Amino acid sequence: MSKVTKKVEIELHSVLVEVPIIEEVPQNIYITRHVDLFLTHKDSETLHKIFAGAQQSAAKLDHGGLINTVADAVRFLIQSVGNIQE
Repeated sequence: MSKVTKKVEIELHSVLVEVPIIEEVPQNIYITRHVDLFLTHKDSETLHKIFAGAQQSAAKLDHGGLINTVADAVRFLIQSVGNIQE
């Protein structure tokens, strides 16, 4: 039995988000490298839309890797904001 796959065209959109950010991290603050999130259903859907859009557009992380997980999608967003700051 052969498996039939159907190619689905998905339209990509871009959004512009204004993010409040400070110039420098205060020296007396602990900088955590791990974030554990429990998302609402709506937030989870939005994250998966970002993930799918990043994959479809072949967006890359700073080290050149593709976005392969939703965690990579979060990292991509953070790196995108960080790269604008530089």
